Amino acid sequence: MSDNKFRKGPQNSAKNRPTRMEDVGSAISSADERNVQVVDEDFEGADFEDKVWLWWIRNRNFVIFTIVAAFVIVVGIQGYKAFSHSQKKAIAASYMNAANADELAAFASQNAGTALAGVALLENADDAYKAGKYAEARELYSSAVKELEKTVLEGRASLGAAVSAYASGDTQAGMDALKAVYEDNSLAYTYKSLAGYLLGMALKQNGKPDEAKAVLKAVSEDPMGGTFASVAQEALSNMD
Repeated sequence: MSDNKFRKGPQNSAKNRPTRMEDVGSAISSADERNVQVVDEDFEGADFEDKVWLWWIRNRNFVIFTIVAAFVIVVGIQGYKAFSHSQKKAIAASYMNAANADELAAFASQNAGTALAGVALLENADDAYKAGKYAEARELYSSAVKELEKTVLEGRASLGAAVSAYASGDTQAGMDALKAVYEDNSLAYTYKSLAGYLLGMALKQNGKPDEAKAVLKAVSEDPMGGTFASVAQEALSNMD
């Protein structure tokens, strides 16, 4: 069984890092009951649920939060860009022309109060997270939440802030934030279910198996849980 962790690479040597998450890889069965074939990285022709499932299958040996970031880049950010035409043309064009972190930050500042400002903040937050700058990522995700309120990506930003808090070593704050996302019925179910699964695994990792089982059981039995309900059930089975 692979030893998946919240962080990978050079960041593992950092001080105050969180306790390693054990057995994350076991949450994904190597036998996909739906016999879904892994397609190329663009996932052309796959519906939303299959994209989520394919990401888990392809990346089951990666750290869990890298999977989260990669999944959202494909499903969240790019999807939102595809609908940027619904914004005022001038703002949309300015956003699409922002080619680097500084330009995205400038765009977000100049267009505060718009959803596209939140998307720009999300892009920079994702980059900061991947670079191991968890405190910076946490701030950017939190700022994005304010801009993305009542949009489909509000849950993404909230989940990113929670994940960054945990990865930075602020374990309890990270778990509290994951719980808040999981219990927020105004957020998209994809993010709620994923937050519940991650909360269960974090509780298990931090020596709270009974609480972990309770959360994972709730996620697995949620009829709206989709793919992550199955993932939670697999994790729960491996804890028995």
